[in-house]
Amino acid sequence: MTTAAKTPCRLCGNPELSLLMDLGRQPIAHRFLEQPEEEFKHPLTLHYCEQCGLGQICDPVSPEILYKGYNYCFSEWKPEPHRETELDLICAHKQNAKIFEIGCNDGLFLEQLQLRGQQVCVGLEPNSFAKKFATEQRGLHVYETFLDEDTCNDALAKFGKFDLVMARQVLEHVPGIELFFKCVNMLLKDDGMVFIDVPDVGPGLKVGDCTIAWEEHVNYFTDNVLNNLLDRHGFTPVEEKKFNYSGGTLAVLARRKTARDVFVPSHDYLPFSRTFSERVQHYGARLSQALTLAKKSFDQVVIYGVGCRACALVNGHNLGGVIDFAVDDQMERQGKLMPGSQLEIKSPEVLQKPGAKSLVILAVNQENEAGVSAKTLAACPESHVTFLIVMGPTNIEQELDAFIAGIQS
Repeated sequence: MTTAAKTPCRLCGNPELSLLMDLGRQPIAHRFLEQPEEEFKHPLTLHYCEQCGLGQICDPVSPEILYKGYNYCFSEWKPEPHRETELDLICAHKQNAKIFEIGCNDGLFLEQLQLRGQQVCVGLEPNSFAKKFATEQRGLHVYETFLDEDTCNDALAKFGKFDLVMARQVLEHVPGIELFFKCVNMLLKDDGMVFIDVPDVGPGLKVGDCTIAWEEHVNYFTDNVLNNLLDRHGFTPVEEKKFNYSGGTLAVLARRKTARDVFVPSHDYLPFSRTFSERVQHYGARLSQALTLAKKSFDQVVIYGVGCRACALVNGHNLGGVIDFAVDDQMERQGKLMPGSQLEIKSPEVLQKPGAKSLVILAVNQENEAGVSAKTLAACPESHVTFLIVMGPTNIEQELDAFIAGIQS
């Protein structure tokens, strides 16, 4: 069993971490190329803790390298179908409140809370591009920095204690979990609450989906692991939600725990973690063989979508040689090259060639699969398009079985 030497678990301190998956040296998934080049690559190896279940990257990419030239404003362009539900959840428990958001991005969620009558909405965002948008376009007070005690003290001096501290799609990026909760406790009133949402890797663990891995995510959560984390830092859930968003999302609103609150940890996902690496390798080999066979029957084999999960799929399974090119709806990405595989990114219009037979590997999140496939078929009345779903939480082994049976018949 491979372990992460000299690297204790970030959550419980266990010194022996087991290998979850090793994808080898990988490029930075958000760094699209203008032309072919020798790329920076870093080991993308995930481990997990047998005691508490936390998945983790023990050797993360340095933030100075990872976020160099990073100018994305994700909440502006990535649909969040669960946003309204989360807003409703928070506002059902806190009204006319003072709220502090860690990693507020462009401030969209804070602005929505403000429009719903929350008293004070303050954010923290290290990305200068997103922070500028939040302050200049939305008029929010946002600290441009990573979370630290000095910033918390400044916020306390200006605004006093907060009723709610929240972090949406943030905690998975944070190697310093202890500092994170120290700052949360500094900022919160005694009766304050914390709201956290993170990617849910449980569905991906179950189906052997390597696209759960992303170099920006140093922590990997299931529902029980997230609750374990909260319990260890003095909080207990008030409400919990799961969303079919971006492969799976967990959301928890929690209060400070009392002596009567008892957390009972479970290890539901340990069997999936222990066999995950083998199942990923097995699926990758079958997928590569199937695509090689498919190239005899289709005029072109294309991957639709070039996000971080698509990059993990192509590079993790070494599929660059059996895919002809990529397509993506975002014009800003078209004409560039995918990281690692350096597949050219084109407009989906290339699928419309009359009579052409295209195999489209659907590398979009499950909540978008039906819309993308329907839109593609409607735009291609004179061509022939076959889709292959390759991402969890869909059962990707069953999808591959059906596809292989179809091309062999």
